[in-house]
Amino acid sequence: MSSVYLSTFFLPAPSDPGSFSRALLRQYGTWPDFVWSKDLKLVESKAIREEILHATTMQVWSKWAGCSNQQVTSKSSGTPPLPCRTGSSPSTCFDGARRCGTLEENSRDPYVEFVLDFVRSGYYLFAIEFTLPDSPVYGPLLFKSYYETGGTGYTVTLTDDHRLPLSVECLPLSEQNVVFWIEGLRSVQHRCARVLASDEEMEELSRVRHVRITLNGEHRQLWVDSVQLIFRRPIEVSYSIRVNLSSSQTELIRVGREANPSPPIQSPYLPPQPKAPPDAPFLSDVKNCSTFFGRYDVPREATVLLHEPCGITIQDCCQHAHENDADGFQINGAGCCDLLVIESMKNVAHEQNSVNLGWVVGHVVV
Repeated sequence: MSSVYLSTFFLPAPSDPGSFSRALLRQYGTWPDFVWSKDLKLVESKAIREEILHATTMQVWSKWAGCSNQQVTSKSSGTPPLPCRTGSSPSTCFDGARRCGTLEENSRDPYVEFVLDFVRSGYYLFAIEFTLPDSPVYGPLLFKSYYETGGTGYTVTLTDDHRLPLSVECLPLSEQNVVFWIEGLRSVQHRCARVLASDEEMEELSRVRHVRITLNGEHRQLWVDSVQLIFRRPIEVSYSIRVNLSSSQTELIRVGREANPSPPIQSPYLPPQPKAPPDAPFLSDVKNCSTFFGRYDVPREATVLLHEPCGITIQDCCQHAHENDADGFQINGAGCCDLLVIESMKNVAHEQNSVNLGWVVGHVVV
């Protein structure tokens, strides 16, 4: 598994004893009970929160959330700084594949998506395993909203390398063994392949490269400890006839064996494979911007002219700034680009030599 993307990320709110804590506790239905928001992992101290923010600037955003031990990591990238949760309330939301907005916007159809660079030949997606938190507050969130009027259930979507839907989908939630939360439930397996799946179905499930899990409806939040994708190899079945001479009975014996025997324990994943570089744009179309990296301080007089989509590169953001006659732009690690209007740029470095100025936080890689 190469990358994990969330619609929005969860970042603990600052541990302010005031409005943040009370608002968060009300959101999760635990206020006015005597429950501390810190015990619910909704807030952190300012120092720890700053450490988390700094860690996000050191990694690409597809490595931010620690959702699976199958994620490909390196010694330099370290442990993912954020949990496998989507951000819903504005005070705990961090831009992901979508921009953070209101509580209603952030918690509408949130999702997590796994991107597989490569799957070994002969393996197919058998199931998805969720590990739920040991909490009556968060454990049920995979199945239902924390509000009675919110959405229920989830949907699994499978697509190939070109993001085209597979002809075979995972079995729907209605056909799973576990369809709601009960006290003490920690492990949930969602089956993708049918019990008597055909060779064609298993072959189609082997083509999966993107797995998206969407929580359906309003006021939803993904909050799990981990998600594992379970791959299996197909079993080749043959039959042999055994004749019992003493009883004159003929028995049909089902014999199973692996289609292609190989060492028994083998990961279905391979290290990320190098991709072909993108075609170089025409030089006449390329625009240049002066960019400032790291924790930036955008001029106070800057106002947002236009919100561009998330998931774009610094060069794309710069290009859009030129095309829309913006004075500058800001872009975060998730590739969320804002085009800026700056009334006065007298305090900005390199003003005389810059056509457009860009402020960049973190590694913007798409």
